[in-house]
Amino acid sequence: MNPDFNKKLEEKAMIAVEKLLQDKSIKTNEEMVDSLIAIMKEGEKEFVKEKGRTMTYLEMRYLYG
Repeated sequence: MNPDFNKKLEEKAMIAVEKLLQDKSIKTNEEMVDSLIAIMKEGEKEFVKEKGRTMTYLEMRYLYG
């Protein structure tokens, strides 16, 4: 794993989650879950673009907990 790239993905996701938590337009749990999944999917797209493969389970857990 490239620590710099992974750190960048993790930081980007954390910023997106912080913004999401401050977003008052999110009214239901379903909207929150959908938004969180979208953040993870965006990170996955960047990962695939950089690495040319999907994340392993370990990599997903490392980045998204």
